[in-house]
Amino acid sequence: MSNPAAVDAASRAYAYASALDPRLPDPDPARIQAWADCFTDADVWPVEAVAAVRIYYQRPNPFPIMPGDVITLVAAMPPNSSEARLRQFFRTWSEYPYSGQIQRVTGIDWEPSYPTPEGIHGDPAAERAFHVAELQAWVRNNWQDLLRAALAREIPAKELDRAEPTPRNLA
Repeated sequence: MSNPAAVDAASRAYAYASALDPRLPDPDPARIQAWADCFTDADVWPVEAVAAVRIYYQRPNPFPIMPGDVITLVAAMPPNSSEARLRQFFRTWSEYPYSGQIQRVTGIDWEPSYPTPEGIHGDPAAERAFHVAELQAWVRNNWQDLLRAALAREIPAKELDRAEPTPRNLA
């Protein structure tokens, strides 16, 4: 089942697309739900979905847009294309203290502290857990400054590592 943000994104994107493209059928609940199902778990928010439709239809002679087109275009957008996307980016990357992704997006420096406290020093899993907690606390304590800094920056694509974080089991 789709989440409310995906339904909102699908509704707005489809309404905008159908206003631009007379070949698209009129929006109906089943069609919007189908688009929303495609957007679920794809990190597509309403602002980016509408922007993706606009970008798509700026091309000459496009085919009618499909949900996958929106997902692909949104995935290519920088993480600061909207506040909602940026919030999700921070939540995701705060689990990866050694990536530097949050620092690259905000321009604000943070480094894990070394040496680590007694009792965890030398244990890679414990050190990583300590640094994850440390980064998450820093993000929480600096949330507004991080959002403001990231939203104000123009982020060149070459500055970002496009790799998606993958969960690790270090136990």
